[in-house]
Amino acid sequence: MKKSSLIIPLLSLIMINSSCQNNNCVKNYNEHLVMSVLYTQISAEYKAVQLQAFNSATDYIYKLITSNKLTGNDAIILDIDETILDTSPYQSKLIIENKIWPYGEVDYLQNGLATPIPGSLKFLKYVDSLGIKIFYITNRKELYKQNLIRNLEKYGFPQVNNAQIICRQQDYSKEGRRKSVASKYNIIMLIGDSLNDFSNVFEETNNENRNRILSEYEESFGRKFIVLPNPVYGVWEDIIYNGNWKLPPTTMDSLRKETLKRLAK
Repeated sequence: MKKSSLIIPLLSLIMINSSCQNNNCVKNYNEHLVMSVLYTQISAEYKAVQLQAFNSATDYIYKLITSNKLTGNDAIILDIDETILDTSPYQSKLIIENKIWPYGEVDYLQNGLATPIPGSLKFLKYVDSLGIKIFYITNRKELYKQNLIRNLEKYGFPQVNNAQIICRQQDYSKEGRRKSVASKYNIIMLIGDSLNDFSNVFEETNNENRNRILSEYEESFGRKFIVLPNPVYGVWEDIIYNGNWKLPPTTMDSLRKETLKRLAK
């Protein structure tokens, strides 16, 4: 290796060290994500929980059929990212390249590289076979809708069209979009990786209140509400930073550690 090829890496190392006085830096902005992303990508347990969720969803719909609870004008609503599509490779990119979202997100969304969550495709084909409407409500922007449609069509997801893929236009809350579907159909099930995918009552920013509200709906989970696990990102993380994603990385790191529960003395 030529000596000149070492100049840039050495200069970069000097600059990093000079900006890390008093331990006031984070070597990798996304180091805290490494284990959770690995868990989603390689653990059989994670895939088992996903299969469990869609098996529960299948059982509940079968129960509705056998108890004559369907109206003939029924629909389900579901989220997309980390619900039926796995976008963890994008998180891997941020970790490996030491970048912060939304770096590289546009290319990722345009290329339609996400893959199906285990159990999702089989379940949705079952729903489709019953004549139940499927509405995909996502907070991906309308700008990327056609890219998303191509991504879903590549794997054979049913009822994928402009009317039933409902993207975010302005309001980040999905409540208005859910109500629009509910005004025309009997909603028998909602599926997502965030409680905000089920009702706006969960859009509470106080974590204690959010957990209290959760207890009021406990009979719905595993039935009308099907939750997919997402240990990588979500509203739960937003609560840690009090909604302020512009905090310095060191501050965010401190807040994560301060939020941890300690062993009782």
